[in-house]
Amino acid sequence: MLLIPALNIIGIVLVFLGIRGLAKQYKDNSLYHNAAIGTFFGIFGLFIITNNALVLLINYIFTSKTTLVISNAITVTQQTPSLISFDIIAFGILIMFSPILLMALFYRSAFSALAGSSGKHLFRPAGNLLLIGAIIPLLCTIIAVLTSPMSLNVSQALTIWGLFSGLFVVYIAFIIMVIAFSSLKQTQTYRN
Repeated sequence: MLLIPALNIIGIVLVFLGIRGLAKQYKDNSLYHNAAIGTFFGIFGLFIITNNALVLLINYIFTSKTTLVISNAITVTQQTPSLISFDIIAFGILIMFSPILLMALFYRSAFSALAGSSGKHLFRPAGNLLLIGAIIPLLCTIIAVLTSPMSLNVSQALTIWGLFSGLFVVYIAFIIMVIAFSSLKQTQTYRN
């Protein structure tokens, strides 16, 4: 999700368009409304994630180590002080993933209704995994902030693990979602 946000936005919009078409077919407005609100939060969350990722990248660029070799025997390494502390990064992650959590909640509701309307029960686990994948980074970040006074390295590792494992679960949810959409029977309309 962090690597190519434009493709993720396209994916979210395509899921919304698919749900919108099915909402018209099944005449279920709750599908459409939940998907529309979830899509709004998803695009908003991806926008926030992209902006914060750029800020963290700029911070990393300007806080790199500078090594000066005076002679073969003397090497001086100077660490530029970080512009952003771990607590600020953790707070940023909590803010970044809050809209993604809201997107997952609304999509989960839409997928539950879609599973009931279509009879394809793969939509329920896709919605549940999407919600779990949104909760994992938030939960790991909260635990990391609570344990940061004990060990900053463990807290940073836990935060990174939470981000990547949450994204992995979200990608599994999207794979199940594609399978569920593909297994739907297409209705044929005949025109005279």
